[in-house]
Parts: sequence; C-alpha cells; structure tokens
Amino acid sequence: MFDIHRIRPHEGLQFRDIRLRALADGPRAFGTTLAEAQAQTDAYWQQRAESSAVSDTRFLAIASAGDEWVGVAGGMFDYDNSEVAEIISVWVDPEHRRSGMAAALVETVADWAGDRGAKQLHLWVTETNEPARRLYRRLGFAEMGARAVIQ
Repeated sequence: MFDIHRIRPHEGLQFRDIRLRALADGPRAFGTTLAEAQAQTDAYWQQRAESSAVSDTRFLAIASAGDEWVGVAGGMFDYDNSEVAEIISVWVDPEHRRSGMAAALVETVADWAGDRGAKQLHLWVTETNEPARRLYRRLGFAEMGARAVIQ
C-alpha cells in the first residue's frame, strides 16, 4: 500500500534523497545526471521543495510506503502555452514497480494540471524504456513522433 502527497515546503532533503536514488537507478532516463544533482547544495533542494509546494506552475507528487519515499513525479506548465503541462521525472523504486504506483503518480500530476487549466499533457520517455512506454500508452498517451538527442 502507498500514499501520495504533494511535496511540502520542509521536505527538500527528502526530495534530494529520492532524486539521487532515481538518477542512480536510471542514469539515461532523466535530463540531469547524478553528478549534477549531487553537486547541488542543501539550499537548492530546499528551495525546490518550497517552490513546488505552493507553485501554480510546478508540482511534485511523492509516493510513500510507510515512512519511506518510494516514488516521485513532477509536473510543470509550458512557459509559452498555459494550456500545456508536461509530466516530468517519473520514478518508482524497483521494489514497488508494477504496483500501480507510477500510474497513480501520473494521474495525480494530470489532475493537478487539469485543475489549473491544462488541455494537453506532454512527456518525454527514452525509446529504450519499454515498461514506461507501455505505462504511458495504457494511460492514454500517444506518440507524437518528436525526438530529442540527449548527450
């Protein structure tokens, strides 16, 4: 069983810890490297939590099993189009995969975006991450054909 909540202002260091775990687990799945994230200060992580806890344009959903954080997903609005939100940084601890947690996290972010006027949701996923691609197709996402090269 798991619970999902919006990150709270005081949870910056917990967010850092789960983000580092995600980057270590899937080094090619995110736009940030583990080394880049490890180089950030505690103040940086605290600011991320504080701003994401209250922002109308950024959101972080946290999944926990008991006291342990085991999943995360983010959302942010497109800077140029307030009707488009992007789902970002979805990750679930390997021990909790295939539990419905990823879908619940994505749906939580989608609900947040929809409540704020989003008409479209976008996301990026690596072509080699077939489990994630299946999840997103099951949730109704369709491939748009756009490709990005991350080096």
